[in-house]
Amino acid sequence: MRFGGISTRLRGMLPVHPVARKAESWGRLAVSTCLNGIADRLRGLSRSAPHLTVEDAARRIYPIDDDWAFRSSLQRRASHTAEQVRAYLSSRAHGTGRPRVLVVMGTLTRYGGNLSVVQLVNDLADDGWDISVAVLSPHRPDLHDELRVQPRFYLDHRHFLAQAPQADIVVATWWTTAYATLDLFAERGGFVPAYFVQDFEPWFYPDSHAYLRARVSDTYRWMPISFAKTPWLYERVREAGGMASRVPPALDLERFTPGEAVGNKVLTMMRPESHQRGFELAKWLFERLQEERPECALAAFGSDAELPVNARFENLGRVENDAMPDVYRAARVFVECSDFHGFGRTVAEAMACGVPCVVTDSGGIDAFVRDGENALVAPKGDREALFTAVCRLLDDDALHAHLAGNARASVQGFERKHSSRRTGDLLQALHESSACEEGYL
Repeated sequence: MRFGGISTRLRGMLPVHPVARKAESWGRLAVSTCLNGIADRLRGLSRSAPHLTVEDAARRIYPIDDDWAFRSSLQRRASHTAEQVRAYLSSRAHGTGRPRVLVVMGTLTRYGGNLSVVQLVNDLADDGWDISVAVLSPHRPDLHDELRVQPRFYLDHRHFLAQAPQADIVVATWWTTAYATLDLFAERGGFVPAYFVQDFEPWFYPDSHAYLRARVSDTYRWMPISFAKTPWLYERVREAGGMASRVPPALDLERFTPGEAVGNKVLTMMRPESHQRGFELAKWLFERLQEERPECALAAFGSDAELPVNARFENLGRVENDAMPDVYRAARVFVECSDFHGFGRTVAEAMACGVPCVVTDSGGIDAFVRDGENALVAPKGDREALFTAVCRLLDDDALHAHLAGNARASVQGFERKHSSRRTGDLLQALHESSACEEGYL
């Protein structure tokens, strides 16, 4: 039973006033804590255990991962802790040797940001780093098999604070984990907090959730140092009042390689549970293609939900990373309909496979996408332009070959080992001097 999903929908029916939000949050927190406690006792799970097994984490009732950010006491504590962190960083003795690194994740669900974190952890572990992973909410831990470091799952926020392993650097990877990292510093201190920003997360929530958006944005200015993969993300963090550095994007170029595409398949990602991923636009596009281009084969990946699309298409669901190259290579065109892209991992992966892409013009894709050179870009919100661009690639073999020929070269610099080495350099600099450069390392 997933209380988080139900309560999130109910929240949209409530007034936006912060007092109403906080009262509702306290109620949700009390209910989820009670139910989780009952379920844990029935399953024999104990808070004295250092962490859960993967199996126990997958079975327990899922904790709600955003309640803590609604508590005014946490807001005050996080603000105060941010000042303590800065004082600590200015006076701490410089570290020597390689630091112990703890990476804090909200979930191990198969999302693009989580894939980036898993990939980085694996590469650092392969390079001999002492690195561990804490997961604060199970939420379908379907990436744990791809993580070469054994993850530690925790019952809830308090369990994490009591049982988190010692580390020299603690890296948050999602906005709720930034709060948890600051809370951990308030409890024990003695480490450098950092924030690996995957996307501009305030925009994950609708405009009507102004209070929640503000609480997400607070994390960028309260964490002492953030690092991000694209100039666009770097600028958003800076605009929110944060201190940011940039690290190169990372892509598994040995896995995502070109192949021989045949047919006229149009592929896209559909994930209606993620507000920002443009499900309504993708739905409209498939229905329009079904009506005007019925000869096209249509396919989507990204969600195991039953997708309410009035068109014949193949729903591939959540696809394991090893299978994704074949999914891309089977398409003539890949379409990315998201409202914005922190990095645009799916676009980069498709381009690495030599598949021409049609993308919406927003976010971090400007780090590697060039309209008419290696992809076609439609203005954000212009449905007709998106549809026209897809049809051009279906009909114009010369244009298709031109974009396909340039696609892989456009992401060739995103070699994952290079990215992990530069990220390791950043972590080492934080350990040794509590600071790092702003530009690409």
